[in-house]
Amino acid sequence: MRPSADGGPRHVLPSGTLDPLRRDDIERARATSPEEKGRQTLELVRLGISLKRASLRTKFPDLSSDEIDARLAAWLARDGERID
Repeated sequence: MRPSADGGPRHVLPSGTLDPLRRDDIERARATSPEEKGRQTLELVRLGISLKRASLRTKFPDLSSDEIDARLAAWLARDGERID
């Protein structure tokens, strides 16, 4: 697959048809209700926060839960900017 003009992946095959996986992604997105999309978004946000908390625990094993929570809150407040 050749990159598109903007450098991203192309999802159009030489014949002008969409890549079958891309077509499936589009069809699923169109069929998903706004409520379900919102639920999926919140689930991914919760997962991301959980992963960041685990990362902080690994990086700073001697910190208390309160200290980990404070670092996590600072990270969230900075909209994901690196704080360590």
